[in-house]
Amino acid sequence: CCREEQRNNETSNSRASRLGKTTNFSQGVTGQELTTLLQNRHFKLPCGVQISAKDMQSGSKCPKQCPLFAERHMAMGKPCFFSCVVPRECGGAGSDPLARVPDPKRGICRRCFVVGCEKCANVPQDACAQCAPGYDLQAGKCKIRRLGLWGLLLAVICTLAIPVLIWFFDLLCCRKAVNERGLLEGEEYRKRRVLRNRNHFTGHGSRYPLRTNLLDEPVAGRGTTLFFNFQLFLIFWSGIMALAWFVLASSVDPDLLSVGFQRANTPREYCMVVHWGYARQHANLWVKWTFCLGAYFFSFGAALFYAAFQEVRFHKLDADTTTMMDFAAVCTGLPPLSGKDKVERDLRTVIQDRLGQEVVGVSVCWDFSIHPELSSESLQEVPDDDDDPNDAVVSSFGHGRKQGLLRKALSFMDGMLGFPDCPSRSSDIPAASDIEEMLKELKCIGSAVVVFDSEVERDRAVNVVQTECLEFMGNTLKLHACSYEPDTVLWHNLHVGQWTKRWRSLAGSLMLLVFLGLWVLLFFLPATLYLQSFANAMGNRLDMIYTGLFTLLVVAGNQIMYLVADAIASRIGFHLEDNRQTAYVIMYLTACVLQVVLDILYMAKTSYKEMVGLGVRTDAGTLIETLKMYEEIFESYAMQRSIGQHLYSYVWPSTFLIPFLFEPLGIVVLPSIIQRRLVISKDWVVGRTAEKSMDFFAPMDLSRYGDVLLNVILGVLFAFLPPGLLSAVFCTMCCSHIYIMIYDHWRTLRAVREFNFSGNTMHAAAQELFAVPVGILLAAAVFKSNCNGQLVSGITLPCAHGAALLGRCISVCLLHIMVHVALLRYLTRRLGQGQKKEPSSIPYEKAALWMPYTWFNTNPIFVFAPDTSIMMMTLAALTSLGGGSATAVAVSVQARLAE
Repeated sequence: CCREEQRNNETSNSRASRLGKTTNFSQGVTGQELTTLLQNRHFKLPCGVQISAKDMQSGSKCPKQCPLFAERHMAMGKPCFFSCVVPRECGGAGSDPLARVPDPKRGICRRCFVVGCEKCANVPQDACAQCAPGYDLQAGKCKIRRLGLWGLLLAVICTLAIPVLIWFFDLLCCRKAVNERGLLEGEEYRKRRVLRNRNHFTGHGSRYPLRTNLLDEPVAGRGTTLFFNFQLFLIFWSGIMALAWFVLASSVDPDLLSVGFQRANTPREYCMVVHWGYARQHANLWVKWTFCLGAYFFSFGAALFYAAFQEVRFHKLDADTTTMMDFAAVCTGLPPLSGKDKVERDLRTVIQDRLGQEVVGVSVCWDFSIHPELSSESLQEVPDDDDDPNDAVVSSFGHGRKQGLLRKALSFMDGMLGFPDCPSRSSDIPAASDIEEMLKELKCIGSAVVVFDSEVERDRAVNVVQTECLEFMGNTLKLHACSYEPDTVLWHNLHVGQWTKRWRSLAGSLMLLVFLGLWVLLFFLPATLYLQSFANAMGNRLDMIYTGLFTLLVVAGNQIMYLVADAIASRIGFHLEDNRQTAYVIMYLTACVLQVVLDILYMAKTSYKEMVGLGVRTDAGTLIETLKMYEEIFESYAMQRSIGQHLYSYVWPSTFLIPFLFEPLGIVVLPSIIQRRLVISKDWVVGRTAEKSMDFFAPMDLSRYGDVLLNVILGVLFAFLPPGLLSAVFCTMCCSHIYIMIYDHWRTLRAVREFNFSGNTMHAAAQELFAVPVGILLAAAVFKSNCNGQLVSGITLPCAHGAALLGRCISVCLLHIMVHVALLRYLTRRLGQGQKKEPSSIPYEKAALWMPYTWFNTNPIFVFAPDTSIMMMTLAALTSLGGGSATAVAVSVQARLAE
């Protein structure tokens, strides 16, 4: 075998030598004989002979006598021709004059590698002649200006991070366990706070098992069931998209599955990859736009079918379950009574006498804008009988003895988290007499919730009021069935009117844009401009460290938008938590999409600088840097491939998976460890204080809708890019969403406090937002079919270029979104309205046993005793306390009522 290989090498070299001697260097090497030799894996390229990169094998190498590939100079009129040269010939002998630096490791003559360089020096080494703006030229190197700003930023980060790390190490390793009692009380309370399968007769129950099917069982409300069904829909959708493209591409041309994945780091490799990819992509372009069009119709039809099915299912779940909403009716038209009036008693008496239906009670909606402090949590607390102010006032952590500077700093950080060395009695809580005066000054906003003894009696009362007039203190009252649960009502916002909410929503949207602009100007733009400088004249990609810094920058931006959107949505004044969550998700998703647009622009600019730095050409031989139109630059295969690979590394695993892998660590595991260590090291944290301290860090919300929709939008953007990336993107999206769904399932049943999402407002909004990626698929089909001849049945579209093509794509996308949303609102939503629900005859007394949140204990202010003129504030969390603390509070309340 060795002799045979040696003979083949000698034969190939001798034939190549003869060919090189008989070939004109200026004309290049062509012909059937050269093609045959290049296909031989034993063939070694001759020195000084020009060979087209299209004819080379990917593993072709130069001989030791001339080990470097040098590209033929464009002035000679033959792009993508290379020859093997010695190091001293780099940049000469008709080769690229800019590629003067010999690189033996890569086997090429390359351009200089200097960070921030715009023009290389005319020397065979890494030296710069002209630096980019923001850099100073010093001894052939480019030094960034104002580096002190980055040093200052690093100093600030270290100043904040080092004390936190010291505190965390002290908390884990240096604190004594002195409060086992408080830890046990907090642990028991934490277990009671999760979702429980309550017995309908006793009200007691155990935790739901992990095998509970959240797709069918509304254990946390009908909205939660819809939430998990939406995740399952996206899993099936992405899986079908990946499988459909894999089958279609495999049946037509298997090479379509790898177009866009080929690596290229040198001009010769780029020429080979561009030629191969361009030929495969354009020969099968009809396959790509056919798939985009088919994917559009499939996604559109699947979205409408899913919406119709879930609408019917939502109303069926409502008909099959009995909740607090079924006992309540909203009464409007009340006069502006004050806290001095006996509103609850008088209204209950009038409705019960006039309508003849048993009324359990009335929960009045108050205007908290007069005294917003009445709705604060600090006024909802009842002192625990176990909390003796004279007991455990000296903490073993150091209070009562002289402390050093470090210990004082650690104690200060504990206090920032609400764990001082000794219990503090807040002086901000007003006295009982002051609270009494504030309660008297409150005004009714004109509405109240009337709770009847059964759903049958509620429906009868509503029907009677529709036909008869109900008078109360000279006002005509209206009564309609309630459509939301008590624990979703934001009582402190009920005074906010519709026009006020609209103006606040507009102002909040503008504020979100301002925050996004500040983030871009102060952080994103300077950082990206600095990172782009590394895509220098050589065209090298960013180092892994800098890529990681960019990923952290993106994650930080998303978290900032997350917090800003949540704060803005909370201040708009929505009456229901479902509406607040919907606004929050829409603003968060909008901000993230805008940031994704900026990220893609950054990727495109970085890819362009890489292509220019490497001297990459189109398949026709035109340099990328000489293209003038954005459309030509984007449609060049080299740019599409580079943008596609940048975007793929951006979405997988950085966006699709990594944030969700770290999420349980950041909001479940780490907070739980810190809470346990703080409680066990503070001997005064007992009773209700220990229970509050061990409560779950992050409540369940609906922000996951925004996360998965953002993933979908990022996925469909690959329809504009090389086809080989499609299967990988949709496959990784499907796998990531499976993990996200499993994690949310576990978190719902084990790692969040009990919650209830009863409405379908957020789910309906998510279905409408899904119209955006579907519209992008249609825009991609139009873009890929441009100037492609007939579409189907002789239908053709005229060719468009530049702004006309961009306008066509945007127009069809917007048109689809309008049609999609209109069909959802006016067609599928009406399917569930025709279903009639049989009213339940379950009495309120029994239903309240397994429903911990009622219309009375969720209202911050409610009259316990109708014959008392002074309103007593209730504990909003009374039923959620459980255990010994709840028993003590209940006994105390009963004693006061009896008195």
